[in-house]
Amino acid sequence: MSTSDFTPRDSIDQEFLQNTSVQNIAWQDVTLTVRDRRTKEPKALLDGVNGMVQAGECCALMGPSGCGKSTLLSFLSRRPTKAKVEGGQVLVNGIRLSDLDFCAMSCFVEQDDNLIGALTVFETMMYSSLLSNKRDATTEEHKFRCSRLLTAFGLEEQAQQLVGTAFRKGISDGQKRRLSVASQIITGPRILFLDEPTSGLDSVASYEVINYLSTLAKRHNLIVICSIHQPSASVLNLFDKLMLMSRGTLQYFGESNGLVEYYNGLDIHIPQHVNPAEYALETISTDFYKDHAVAVQRVSELHYSWKCSNKAQELKRAISTAGYTKEYPGSELRAMSSSRPGIAFRTRILLLQAFTKSYRDVVVYGIRYLMYVVLAIICGTHWLQLKSHQDYIQSFLSIAFAGSAFMAFTASSYAPAFIEDYKQFVKARRNGLYGATEFMVSNFIAGIPYTFITALTHSVINYWLSGLTPTADAFFQWTMWQFLNLLAAESQTVLVTSMAPNFVVALVLHSMLMVIWLIVCGFLVLPHLTNRFYKFFYHFCFMRFPFEGMLRTQFKGRLFDCDSSCHCMYPSPLQSQCKIPGEVVLKAFGVKDMAMAKGVGIVLAIILAFRLISWLMLRIKK
Repeated sequence: MSTSDFTPRDSIDQEFLQNTSVQNIAWQDVTLTVRDRRTKEPKALLDGVNGMVQAGECCALMGPSGCGKSTLLSFLSRRPTKAKVEGGQVLVNGIRLSDLDFCAMSCFVEQDDNLIGALTVFETMMYSSLLSNKRDATTEEHKFRCSRLLTAFGLEEQAQQLVGTAFRKGISDGQKRRLSVASQIITGPRILFLDEPTSGLDSVASYEVINYLSTLAKRHNLIVICSIHQPSASVLNLFDKLMLMSRGTLQYFGESNGLVEYYNGLDIHIPQHVNPAEYALETISTDFYKDHAVAVQRVSELHYSWKCSNKAQELKRAISTAGYTKEYPGSELRAMSSSRPGIAFRTRILLLQAFTKSYRDVVVYGIRYLMYVVLAIICGTHWLQLKSHQDYIQSFLSIAFAGSAFMAFTASSYAPAFIEDYKQFVKARRNGLYGATEFMVSNFIAGIPYTFITALTHSVINYWLSGLTPTADAFFQWTMWQFLNLLAAESQTVLVTSMAPNFVVALVLHSMLMVIWLIVCGFLVLPHLTNRFYKFFYHFCFMRFPFEGMLRTQFKGRLFDCDSSCHCMYPSPLQSQCKIPGEVVLKAFGVKDMAMAKGVGIVLAIILAFRLISWLMLRIKK
């Protein structure tokens, strides 16, 4: 899309993108190091790097793989890095902004397309717009902005197509890349950072994306900085500024069309019909040369030539002069912050997003629901129509244990769906769209109805197949305990996944905790036989209270028949009647009489604790 493709209506609609306060961004003497694994000495990832981009310009960070461009991009955008900052600063209008202010006016498009697969392309754009733009904007305004940007990125025909899940095919990888860029632009940043925005795109799509970014920067006075690996000559010419790096050192910074002239001054002549970007990368690359030492020496000499060049001195003067403006972009920052949606509105939008995902993506609840239905059928047909006879006492105990244990153990199947949401949250929080509070609250509320439906379905099948106490009160208490047990297990899954957002690690952590809960809940080892160390876990075992609650629904008030010779398995005050009161069995298994409200309150407290710790983990994580 060329500049002429924009209409006056585009200009009116995209006023929210207009930058009036950020004049420039500069970075000065940036030096970052890491500890070398072999020598244990500091190794420079970036060595005294300088640069400056004015409003309305589009700058490319280019260099061979491992040259430090992604590290520099993370440093400029205030993203966490493993490197140690030895020196340097990033200035906006000659001033170092706080992280909060900087994030309010910038956004970062990651190389990985962390999108929610169950949403359509249009919904992805719409939710980004709703979470970031003016509170008083109408739905039609949001829709119009989304449509215009989708058209600009060549995605209008895919607007109603799903992004794509494991079970439903969606858009292509290249289209996902364009959608990632568009969904960040609609948030209205003044400074836009992009990590490899053309990765996965063909040459035509790459040109269109960079062309649109360049046009957008000029029309709305934005600053666009992106890392790029090996652009075509036509794409390279779209950039106003080019930063060339190798081995963490600066090789060139200036106008993109000035690279050939600069190299000519070094007596390095780029052939007329050769892509300057490709030739420059070959010149400063060290990875594929037979004599590595010679290649490294050549890069060092080129870096020294740059440091001594007139362009390098002009860049230093420009950076120092930028500080004279000292214009803090506070008024626009305050206006942007005041127009952003509040926490309640953001939570509501995330709830809508979560509900949409929950019924479209079978991984979230569909497969789990089917799994619990099958589990209920297995349990119900195995313990089929239990009778009030002492031979069935163990079966009553087992079905209560199995119902709580199996459902809790398999709650780890929620981890993949949560990890997808977690990745989206990390991206959104870094770009200032929403925080841990909105994310955790919406995630918890969205899961409640599905968890209840799952528990209810499981109980309906299992309870009546097994012939448990045929009263409404007992059935609904059983269902309530199943629901609380599953809700607690799911909260534990959220906790371990928040700690380690990797499915295998989360599965291991959840399984280890579940083994402890299974041992101490009172079925495998009686409470009075549990040693002092595990007694601590017994008091905080979320499974214990549902397990005991379900036992009470089946044993309290029930009489079990002894055998034909009136021999009772448990000492019974009703042995003369050949009966065993259910309360005797409860006492034998250490199940004390507890008010239902107290048990419910304890489980809810454990659920709340799991969620609060998860929230805290998300808050303190970088």
